[in-house]
Amino acid sequence: MPAKLLSFSLVQGLALNDVAIVKIDAVNPAGLDAHSEATLAGKVAVVNLPDFQAMPQTEGMHAYEQWQALVTKLATYKPALLLLIDRAHPAGNAGGSGRLVDPDNSKETTAAMLRITVHSPQAIQALDALGADGGAARVKINLAAPHERDVKLRNVIGLLRGSDPVLKNTYVMVTAHYDHLGVKGGAIYNGANDDGSGTVSVMEIAAALAGMKQRPARSIVFMTVFGEELGLLGSRYYGRHPVFPIKQTVADVNLEQVGRTDSSEGPQLNNASMTGFDFSDIGPVFQRAGKLTGIKVYKNEANSDFYFNKSDNQALADQGVPAHTLCVAYEYPDYHAPGDHWEKVDYANMAKVDRMVALGVLMIANDPVAPKWNAANANTTPYVEAMKKQAAQ
Repeated sequence: MPAKLLSFSLVQGLALNDVAIVKIDAVNPAGLDAHSEATLAGKVAVVNLPDFQAMPQTEGMHAYEQWQALVTKLATYKPALLLLIDRAHPAGNAGGSGRLVDPDNSKETTAAMLRITVHSPQAIQALDALGADGGAARVKINLAAPHERDVKLRNVIGLLRGSDPVLKNTYVMVTAHYDHLGVKGGAIYNGANDDGSGTVSVMEIAAALAGMKQRPARSIVFMTVFGEELGLLGSRYYGRHPVFPIKQTVADVNLEQVGRTDSSEGPQLNNASMTGFDFSDIGPVFQRAGKLTGIKVYKNEANSDFYFNKSDNQALADQGVPAHTLCVAYEYPDYHAPGDHWEKVDYANMAKVDRMVALGVLMIANDPVAPKWNAANANTTPYVEAMKKQAAQ
């Protein structure tokens, strides 16, 4: 049987001519295990892109982690191109018109594997007709050379200088990310809870503490960061290029999804949870602050550890700083969906949570003993080692 030749009409430029197609089942891990560099190098790997947004939040997170692991492994087999089949967004633009490339890691980011996402129903139908493994089909693709342009993004920082002659040179950070998903498929993703709620909370807490007659002993850094949704880009950039010395930064309290109380686990009123709750001694500080302000601060057994590395606290933890994310609802309706609107925020409850956070931050800032990682918890080993490394410098 003669080989089929599919031709996609793209912008003229870099060409792949008469290249073999190999279909890979991304859902079944054994689908990739059957391959190697010998079977995939120089070929076009075709993979269905999972619809993570249609999954429940935790399930989607797990699926995305598995997907990232699969793509990372696939890149080691050196295909000429990864062709992603997006069945959920036939109009295109599911991932926006481009992506940010971290200049500190541009080679690592761009050189791993060339990718094209296919939205066209006609193209998908043609690929489906090739059978389970791609058969003897060949593909010819004319692809424009990548176009890069500089964009300026900012971490926005405010400083409340401490009052103690010595401790004012140490820092407690209060952070949140101000980005969300933008416009996709013609819909505006406002992200009122994720993370408009955290951003406005940082601003309100900063205003409240700055208005106190007696300033805290340590200095407090209020920072809102860019690019969390794209891989913690802003906080990771700060971790590599800190404005205030990492060695003198004693804690980071990151605020994420503190506005909505309509959790998938049931209504969440007058309480808050913290990721990696028992990774350090910061959790008990906020429990004490909660008792004084009428907010129950607790460890969510199902989600606390799982979500530790999912927000901007992770970038500071990697530098050895005891850092956690505080939230009210880990999962809620229309997470990462256009429906996350401002009117769904419980403002009265958010104000109570913010008072608790402000008091907890003050407790850390006024304590001459800095927070420490819980070395007895095996999950903290890399952070304990990073803290030791910072101390030794």
